[in-house]
Amino acid sequence: MNRFFVTTLLAIGLIAGCSGDDSKTSESTQAALPDFDGLSQDCFDSTVRVRSRNSIGSASAIKYINETADARTVVDSVLQATHVEFETNKHVAGTRGTKHVLDIWYEGKLVSSVNCETDDSWFESGVSKDIATIVVPLETLGGAIVVVAPYGESQLEEGDKIFTVGCSSGRVPRARCGSVLKVKDGLIYYLPQSIAGDSGSSVFKYSREREQFEVVGRTAWAIQIDNKWVGLAMTSD
Repeated sequence: MNRFFVTTLLAIGLIAGCSGDDSKTSESTQAALPDFDGLSQDCFDSTVRVRSRNSIGSASAIKYINETADARTVVDSVLQATHVEFETNKHVAGTRGTKHVLDIWYEGKLVSSVNCETDDSWFESGVSKDIATIVVPLETLGGAIVVVAPYGESQLEEGDKIFTVGCSSGRVPRARCGSVLKVKDGLIYYLPQSIAGDSGSSVFKYSREREQFEVVGRTAWAIQIDNKWVGLAMTSD
């Protein structure tokens, strides 16, 4: 599993999510709350905007890679890496060689906009696969810190609280708090619905076991069910 890159420069803060003012919450009520009341800044810093000729979507950093003339190797630390791999949807990034601009934020500030292209992509109708990767040399980022979001097992159930972090409407990364309606055939059905710009964004859930937010899905579509629009994401499985 990939791990977050945390340095002394990276202070992990909490950004308001579903809950209200903690100062007004009693200890007994706090004990009954879910595992989180906000998101780590890392969830935002791992999210980037993909600007292409015909679309704007979202992506997130998933791997640090050390690339040599012979092979690519996944490494644990950015200090060992030469490249970083971002994941999004094929309908955002297109086929191999499609050109984009990747916008990268760190602690809420735009720190780099880099020209890049799709490394690879996969799409299979009927098996919930709409994926593309973009691999970027670290040297092109001008020293920008890129945070990798760890993947986790989905293990989602109806009613579970989730966050999506994406560039909704083409804007800066923002969180949208929601809940799972159902998980079926490799898809997460959730509210609120995904909107333009959310495609490719990560679906986060807090892991008690590992005490961190993990990517449990990737937003790709929206669908209308019983006259109501809901979001659809592929599970991390």
